[in-house]
Amino acid sequence: MDPATGDEVGAVGFGYNRLGQLTKINDSAGRPMTLDYDFNHRIVGWQDRTGTWFRYVYDAVGRCVRSVGAEGFYNARFAYGPDGRVLGTQTR
Repeated sequence: MDPATGDEVGAVGFGYNRLGQLTKINDSAGRPMTLDYDFNHRIVGWQDRTGTWFRYVYDAVGRCVRSVGAEGFYNARFAYGPDGRVLGTQTR
């Protein structure tokens, strides 16, 4: 949904990098959402259609331990148990 107009907006185009990873999603208004990856092929961030960035932080074994967003949106920390399952999250 477009926050400015209230119109429904659908994905109409996709972009990929040379590794075949999804890097861009264009909506029907022509605005892109972009995704970034690290050398381990994990999504490390994305930019929404307004240009706002969100990031993910991983630990040494590849688990997402933190998400960080502009102005505190999507800020969270993740804790894992010995079996690799998420034990809990903390948001602010």
